[in-house]
Amino acid sequence: MAAIAYSALAVECRAGDSRLAAVLAELDDADTRAAVTAERALLAELEAQAAAHGVRTLQLETHHALNEAIGLYRTAGYREVPAFNDEPYAHHWFEKSIGA
Repeated sequence: MAAIAYSALAVECRAGDSRLAAVLAELDDADTRAAVTAERALLAELEAQAAAHGVRTLQLETHHALNEAIGLYRTAGYREVPAFNDEPYAHHWFEKSIGA
């Protein structure tokens, strides 16, 4: 199984294009699809639970070597912000507004 936040490529095709759908089905990796779905669901649940408890802004940090995590946060709508703590192993800090 791939590492958490491992990069994946999503491809979409027109409805009814069975020839292209068959080609794309050959490229599908069920384990990767499950991992990507799970990590995005986990992040969405974290956001939902935080919002339910009145959190308006969610902040995350990560190490510079975790490129996949950085990509996950960016594609999930987090924006990079200045450091908000002095964590020695953090090199990137992210923030996302989640509350109303």
